[in-house]
Amino acid sequence: MNMFRFSLLLFVSALWLLSCDDGGGSNNGTDATQGDCTNCGTSELRINEVLAGDPDGGNDWIELIAVGAEANLVGWQLTDSNPAHVLDVSTLAGKATLPAGERLIIEVDPTLLWGFGPAEMASLLSPTGEIADETSWTTGSASGGRTWCRIPDGEGAFTLCLPTRSAANIAMTTCGNAVVDAGEACDGDASCSTIGFASGSLVCTDCASVDHSACQPNASDLVINEASSLEDQVELYNAGSADVLLDGYTLSDRMREDATRTLRLGFITLTPGQRHMVDITSLFGLGAADVLTLRDPDAKIIDFVEWSGGAAEPSYCRIPDGAGAFQTCAYTPGAANSL
Repeated sequence: MNMFRFSLLLFVSALWLLSCDDGGGSNNGTDATQGDCTNCGTSELRINEVLAGDPDGGNDWIELIAVGAEANLVGWQLTDSNPAHVLDVSTLAGKATLPAGERLIIEVDPTLLWGFGPAEMASLLSPTGEIADETSWTTGSASGGRTWCRIPDGEGAFTLCLPTRSAANIAMTTCGNAVVDAGEACDGDASCSTIGFASGSLVCTDCASVDHSACQPNASDLVINEASSLEDQVELYNAGSADVLLDGYTLSDRMREDATRTLRLGFITLTPGQRHMVDITSLFGLGAADVLTLRDPDAKIIDFVEWSGGAAEPSYCRIPDGAGAFQTCAYTPGAANSL
């Protein structure tokens, strides 16, 4: 049987109305909670492969597969770690059923609606609002030339894979050869300094994820002061005693430089103690688990912050401003941070 090849670019104005209720949550009114999937991978419709960061700048996508029997798509929904992000599967597919063994590709354009974060979760909700299938991945596991997929298709556990959109999944087997191959986040002797930090040691796990917590940013008076994944807003703060011109500085939701996920700041001068809000919805949004890096005009990392588990809802900020550790806090755009 020929594989079903279907991809669909999301148009936010129409699909948002179809997939969300007045309160921004699931239109089923379900109480299902991500991570509470007691029967994952037992339904006829399952998550099969996820791309959460195309190295060529394309859209994120998720592949569904019908296992064992024809799958009725009506009433099924997709969401990520933010319960307000809900998409109706049959509406996107433009059809009510998916034949047994066939795959359905759904593209998620982050500039129009929302995209998957580098460390994220994807859930498939049944017509009754229950979590029928679910998977989560760490930073680097579904991006940079690799995907997060089931081996074998539809039935196996999720693992690191080569991108095989609409075709049989292929596991990635090059980890440990001391070379950062396509799809790997790390391998070999990469260090903090090679990706723009001043010093420190990286911790590489299965070539899929990197722990940057021991990396030391380059000295700078300009810092990330607050980030809200609900509002997709970032606050910068001049913690020094001299003016800072923002021209040439960049914000990104990637540790490594990625032009498709980088926002260049403009000709704005911050006086000592001044804050500046940056709206990042036009290029990338912030997920429940995400990372932000701030680079200077020489592309050196001068500040970064990572969070998971919805810690940036409503916001994630330094207390006290400019110098304190990050913690979940109230959303206070342009004002002093507070719990």
